[in-house]
Amino acid sequence: MSRAANWLKPPDLDEKKHHAPRYLTRAYWHNNSRKLLFLCLYACLSLLLFIGAMLQHSHGGAWYMVAKGCGQCLNFNCTFIMVLMLRRCLTWLRATWVVRVLPLDQNILLHQIVGYAILFYTLVHTTAHVFNFDVEHQWLQSVGVPADHEAGHRLGEGTASVTGSSCRS
Repeated sequence: MSRAANWLKPPDLDEKKHHAPRYLTRAYWHNNSRKLLFLCLYACLSLLLFIGAMLQHSHGGAWYMVAKGCGQCLNFNCTFIMVLMLRRCLTWLRATWVVRVLPLDQNILLHQIVGYAILFYTLVHTTAHVFNFDVEHQWLQSVGVPADHEAGHRLGEGTASVTGSSCRS
């Protein structure tokens, strides 16, 4: 086969087997070092916020602590997702030394990643509150506190769960 037509020939199966995935190559890590460093710092900050909120609310149960940890991460991420889209701020930052550290040109990708993190934290936060509510309800029944319908209360007459706020009409 001629040299010009060599590129048309599909690679042999043996050649495909020995290639490392793209994300594990040295060239990928070198070309995306700022993005990878930023993602590591972002993950560490999220972990620190989560652990800090859990420790701050350690008086509650495990589900309560998980809900508070996710809530703290949601507070940070819901603010940070907007910062990634501030065009004038990003333009100003491009003129500073920050551009050497942060991947400012990949703000849309990072915006999407933070959006997925918000979805994850929202699902875990809500699930943890639901499980915490169930645990609180079981605990109240075990110590003899009657449920709202057993105590003669009707919905809208100022009753609420332990985790909620009372609404009086």
